[in-house]
Amino acid sequence: MALALETVTNSIAALTVTGVKMCDIDEIPSPADMDRTPHFYPEPGGFVNSLTVTRDSYGAPSCADKHVTYTLRYVFAYQPSGSERALKDQYPLMVGLALDILDALIANDDLTGAIDMTPSGAGGFGLVMAPDGRYFCGCIINLTVMEFIN
Repeated sequence: MALALETVTNSIAALTVTGVKMCDIDEIPSPADMDRTPHFYPEPGGFVNSLTVTRDSYGAPSCADKHVTYTLRYVFAYQPSGSERALKDQYPLMVGLALDILDALIANDDLTGAIDMTPSGAGGFGLVMAPDGRYFCGCIINLTVMEFIN
């Protein structure tokens, strides 16, 4: 039994969303990268949340059927806060790209094995903190993942 977190994050990073750099768990963006293009990346300060294991059959722990559910927290950082463009100019483009990301996540056919992944909510649009502590206009997108194991 092994969780397929790497399979899930690899499939997300492999998605194509025009105008957005989709990042894997080993690709947390640098400040210079984030200044050049919008990024969708794992939230370093709370990436995996609400992990639960549920038994679906009787038997020894190593062979009983189970399913695991967890939430992955991703950040969509569109543009540095206070950049040269006013929020009224940034907002429609930011929302449009966030919807493009959600569309790609919903239609993701690249997951292998017994895995189900669905967007479970997006944080309000506004300021999000980048890994270096700067603020960007963007949002949080949570993904609920269910894996069937054994």
